[in-house]
Amino acid sequence: MSTSLSHPPHADSPIRRAAVLFAGDDLGDVPAVRRVRSWAVASGRPAVTIAVGGVEELREETTIALQSPAELASLLAELTAR
Repeated sequence: MSTSLSHPPHADSPIRRAAVLFAGDDLGDVPAVRRVRSWAVASGRPAVTIAVGGVEELREETTIALQSPAELASLLAELTAR
């Protein structure tokens, strides 16, 4: 299922309770990070953005910066174990 980030969903929609976790690893992911942040502000929903690797422009835009895909895998494993 997908939905446009430009329009908040209807109040009775299951996606209304949604949160977003986005991870990116290159400069091309910066616009997506900005879009996720805009969605979070507009919807009032939580969002976490993660930079993986050393692209400084991406790392500056995200909530969390990790060094490697292995670190991302560990973080996701920890989150899903809860």
